[in-house]
Amino acid sequence: VQEKKGTADNNNVITFEGIIKDIGGGGLRFVSNEVLEEGEKIKAAIVLNTEVIIVNGKILHKQFFPKSNYKYQYRVEFIGILKTEQEVIVQFIFEQQRKILQKTKI
Repeated sequence: VQEKKGTADNNNVITFEGIIKDIGGGGLRFVSNEVLEEGEKIKAAIVLNTEVIIVNGKILHKQFFPKSNYKYQYRVEFIGILKTEQEVIVQFIFEQQRKILQKTKI
């Protein structure tokens, strides 16, 4: 995945790509090569199967991995997420868990 930087509007919004490693109803963990700071607010477009959810978040923790393909790992807390969006995320998680359990059954 390549990072993309550019302006989306007159507010000089910077867009970048990352890979979500873990997600829950209250936040997510993702990796990227973009340099962000703890406390920084972001807006994330999360693709769950065929749905895209746009959520606001705050960077809680940043970890640097110099020898990794993605140099930074971030933990993000959702800010002001709608109950319906939270339910879609939780439903997605349960579906993924069911798929994993079905694969492991003999």
